[in-house]
Amino acid sequence: MSEEEFWRLTLRKFHALVGRLSVRLEREDSRAAQICAAIYEQNRDRKKKATPYTAADFMATKKKTGWKEQLNLIKSINVKLKGKNLKDV
Repeated sequence: MSEEEFWRLTLRKFHALVGRLSVRLEREDSRAAQICAAIYEQNRDRKKKATPYTAADFMATKKKTGWKEQLNLIKSINVKLKGKNLKDV
């Protein structure tokens, strides 16, 4: 898709493209997790870990956070990067 075509997208078409991208990325992550599980399973010490590895063990979890948690995270990042608190400016 050219840049011109991109900027002519309607919101509905853009949302559909984002949805397709999301599905593709999830599928790619799932494939990578399956490969990791297969490799780890081949080398698993059955005495230390009785249950086999699965792809779910290697998938990132999607944790929903509230706006207060997100704000606190942003504040902590801002402090670590020595940013300014815009409320004080």
